[in-house]
Amino acid sequence: MSRKETAQRAFSTVADELTSLSEWMFENPEIANQEFESSRKLSGFLGGHGFAVTYPAYGLETAFAATVGARDPRVIICCEYDALPEVGHGCGHNIIATAALGAGVLSPASSTNSASASPFSAHQPKRPPVATSTSSTLERSTTVRLQ
Repeated sequence: MSRKETAQRAFSTVADELTSLSEWMFENPEIANQEFESSRKLSGFLGGHGFAVTYPAYGLETAFAATVGARDPRVIICCEYDALPEVGHGCGHNIIATAALGAGVLSPASSTNSASASPFSAHQPKRPPVATSTSSTLERSTTVRLQ
């Protein structure tokens, strides 16, 4: 089986759940720092797929962190799930959030056969978040500032 076929098969196991979650978020938009149901549903999805979830996290009531695995390199996946006032999910954060969840759940680290680390972070900060990934194998550090 090709890598593409393997990925498609893995995605098919969560596709309906992610689609349903994305559609629910679209129909039930919550603006920044008020996305209590969205954050509960998103973190619950990850918890249901074997992630250790911290909720709330980062000093924000609607933020969560979910981790799986215990080894480097670490991969951090951030998502946004807030809606725009009077517009809803016109920017597609419902899709961005569920795509990020899919990436986290389908990462090699989330496999029960892997000891890799895959922290998952989701929050709506008042300033741009910084995601940092360090690879000891390559002995380098990369920082990405999201604006």
